[in-house]
Amino acid sequence: MPFAGDAFDTIIIFEALYYLADVKRFIAEVHRLLAERGSCLIVSANREWDEIAPSPHSTVYLSA
Repeated sequence: MPFAGDAFDTIIIFEALYYLADVKRFIAEVHRLLAERGSCLIVSANREWDEIAPSPHSTVYLSA
């Protein structure tokens, strides 16, 4: 991303993690972008939930 490191106090990803091609790369980028005492909020579906309806466009669903 075209931002300097330590640029954000908070990063939020809401119901989109499973669309990313490379979750580990995303986490590394979050680590780079967050300020020293910053926070990342990840909201995602749990693949172990009985009523999950996977999107055909998703790449991976993680468990809790």
